[in-house]
Amino acid sequence: IELLDENLALPDEADVAKSGALYLRCSGGREDWQPRRMLTTPSIIGFTLNRKGSTERLRDRIPLTDIRSVDLFEHVNPLEFLHSGTLRSSLVMSEDTPLPPRGEAGADAEGSAKPKTPRTQKRQESQSRFRLTETGDLEHVMTDGSTPGSNSFVIRTLDDGWNSGRTYLLRCSTQEDTEAWVAHLRLMSDAAKYTHETSLHLGLRIKVSLDRFYHAWPSQAFWGLMIAANFICNIWEAQEPDGGAELESLFKNLDILFTCIFSFEIVISLLSSWFLPFWRDAWNVFDFIVVALSITALVAEELPVLSTLRLIRVFRAVRLFRKFKSLRIITNAIIGSLVPVLNTVLILILVTSMFAILAVELYHERGALQGTNDFKNFYFALFTMYQVSTGDSWASAIARPLFYDLPPEPGDMEQDREVTDYSPLIFFSTYTVVASLIL
Repeated sequence: IELLDENLALPDEADVAKSGALYLRCSGGREDWQPRRMLTTPSIIGFTLNRKGSTERLRDRIPLTDIRSVDLFEHVNPLEFLHSGTLRSSLVMSEDTPLPPRGEAGADAEGSAKPKTPRTQKRQESQSRFRLTETGDLEHVMTDGSTPGSNSFVIRTLDDGWNSGRTYLLRCSTQEDTEAWVAHLRLMSDAAKYTHETSLHLGLRIKVSLDRFYHAWPSQAFWGLMIAANFICNIWEAQEPDGGAELESLFKNLDILFTCIFSFEIVISLLSSWFLPFWRDAWNVFDFIVVALSITALVAEELPVLSTLRLIRVFRAVRLFRKFKSLRIITNAIIGSLVPVLNTVLILILVTSMFAILAVELYHERGALQGTNDFKNFYFALFTMYQVSTGDSWASAIARPLFYDLPPEPGDMEQDREVTDYSPLIFFSTYTVVASLIL
């Protein structure tokens, strides 16, 4: 669909299916009803200011294919708008004891209210709030006594569409006009979506159908169930490493079954996102690599090198992170923090390497006399310093023996031995503070 630009003139009158004057609920600081002229064409909904000298350009537009739903406001839960920015309201228990409108709560230390400008006063007069009705329901009420539910309707848009999931609240002059607009917009939206889909060639229609099938919640639930079942089988196989030929045959057949299922899934995913959009998604690339290596391990299982690729089956469980939104949010947050964390890890590696070099220079010979290989060379010293950073018996097993030149004789007590070098105290304490407390 070719969308109109902000500065483009209105469409031709011959293309306008319906137009009329109504009110649009504005947010973002104004929070009041603004007069608009709404018009529809076969492809968009357009809004103009409906003021003299300002009707020659569109103010806003909604592609008809991006409409998720059109409903009367009386059929909508008012709480849906509390955090959306469309209605910023106060909850009041009755009309007799209303809370102060938003922006009026501030007062000085002496209790006197701050002076209001005419613009602030006008905005507060049009602000809205909720009250509890006698039946215990929430009712949205303007300070002038009107309610958005009176002759109002709601247009919801797709989250990934042109308007990024924005919700539009509009009000007509009569209930008949409201119902007429709702019926018209529903008809125009369905017609635009049907026209858009039928105008696609066969390949795109197949792609759209596969995309709907793959992303439908029953399909996603099935793929997630298969991943969980495969992970349980991997646990079972690890629990019975010597289960005999019968279990080995069962696990092999299950591996073939799950590989076929996940291969079918990756083909559907690839065709529904053909071609570049599939490879731009890191999760898709990961799924493809896991499935490809699993197929390679099954086909070339006789080769000793490729047979080890069967271990990649364990990583199929990682794909569960993608299927569940809550897990995906946490995983994406962890991945997003990898860069700053890796910078810290790099600093820790450099500091540990420097202390490992110093340890080889200082304690190589003494370690040999003690009969240990802790500081035999750089690699041994690096691993030893890593052990120190983890706090694994570093004081008693690594640092204390270095206080003495020779290992203890049989029957010697530590309090009876003479300390010959106090440098390990400073060396290891400094590294522990830097590696464990600072980094």
